[in-house]
Amino acid sequence: MSDNILWKGSSVNPVARVIAPVMLLVTIGTAASSEYFLAIVALVGTLTAAPYTNVRVTVTADDIRVALGPWGFPSESHAIAEMDWIEVDRVNRRQVRLGVGVRGSDRRLTGRAFLLRPGPVIRFQAGGRRLTVTVDGADGAASVVQGLIDSP
Repeated sequence: MSDNILWKGSSVNPVARVIAPVMLLVTIGTAASSEYFLAIVALVGTLTAAPYTNVRVTVTADDIRVALGPWGFPSESHAIAEMDWIEVDRVNRRQVRLGVGVRGSDRRLTGRAFLLRPGPVIRFQAGGRRLTVTVDGADGAASVVQGLIDSP
């Protein structure tokens, strides 16, 4: 795996970016008041919301890596050598379904999708698997990856 980053981009979900810290404050407040059951529920909510706050896409000469949340987990890596195609598109609010979530298949968006908000997306197929990711600067990512696919 190459460490030389050719392109890097991200996307932020403004709704989840607000919800996660609020849930953390609720967790701390309920734990301090000896409401341990509510603290556990709030902590689970915080840990569930955290991955949906942002997505980071990194392109190197060898692969494209998609990482969710502040800790970069969960993440996926797809080899450029296995890449069949890549394209840029836009998703609307209805396709994102309230702007939050990691989705499965849909009539238009087949395969896995990390759609954190409406806007530009990259969609690609690698090793027979499709992935759609919301990312700012999707045109730049697609052109870098397409250049790597086309190069011998």
